[in-house]
Amino acid sequence: MRVKFLCMKGHQTSWESQPLVNNKPAGNLMVATAVILSGETFARLSHFAEILSLKFIGSTQFYSLQKDIAIPAIDRYYTMQRDVILQQLHGKQLILGGDGRCDSPGFSAKYCTYTFMDSATGVIPDFSLVQVSETTSSNKMELIGFQISAVPYRHVQIRKAMATDHSDKKHQFDVWHLSKSIKKKILAIKPKKLLNEVKPWIPSICNHIWYCSRQADGDSDKLEETWRSLLCHILNRQHLSRED
Repeated sequence: MRVKFLCMKGHQTSWESQPLVNNKPAGNLMVATAVILSGETFARLSHFAEILSLKFIGSTQFYSLQKDIAIPAIDRYYTMQRDVILQQLHGKQLILGGDGRCDSPGFSAKYCTYTFMDSATGVIPDFSLVQVSETTSSNKMELIGFQISAVPYRHVQIRKAMATDHSDKKHQFDVWHLSKSIKKKILAIKPKKLLNEVKPWIPSICNHIWYCSRQADGDSDKLEETWRSLLCHILNRQHLSRED
C-alpha cells in the first residue's frame, strides 16, 4: 500500500507499507520465496489468506516473482553450495548411497528426484530431477536419474548399469530395500493358511536381515549362515539338516 499526504500548507509526504527492493515490494518477494522454501503451494496459502480476509499477493505477481527472482536466486545459491561440497569431497574415497523418489507411485509418475548422500559425512553432493517426457516410460526415470548422478541403487536397470559401466566401483545394496523385498515375498506366500503361520514372524525376519548385515561385516559366508539360522527359530530346532 502506498499513501501520499498533502497538507493544507502544501507540504507533501508519502508512506509505504513495505520497503522496495529494485522497485519491487520486499514483503511480496519474501512471501513468494517463503512459499517455495516451505514446500507449500500458492493456492493453499492464498485460500488461507482469503479466509482470514488478509491482503495477499495475486497469482500473476507470485509466479512472476517466483520465475524471475526467487528460483534463479535459489538455484545460484544451491550451485555455489554444491561446488563447495564437491571440492571438499574431491580426491576422497566416498561411500555413496543413492535413491530415487517419484511424485506418485506406479506408472503414473511424472517426475523423479534421484538423490545421493555421502554416508561418512551426511552431506548431499548432488541430485537430479527427471521428467517422464525425457524417457520412453516412467519406470526408466530412476535409471536416467542414476546415470546423471552415477550412484548405485537396488534397481534392476541400475544394477546392470553398475556392472557394465562402473565395474571398477564396489556396488552394495541398501539393507532397507532388501528387507522390504523379503517382506513383499513373504506376503505373497500361498496358500493363505501357510501365510498366516509365517505372518507373525515378519517383523522379526525383517529385523534379522539388518542384524545379519551388521554381524557379517562384509563376509558373504557368515551372512548366509546367520541368515539361515532364522529357520532354526521358526522351526524350533537347534540345527538344520541339508534338506532344510
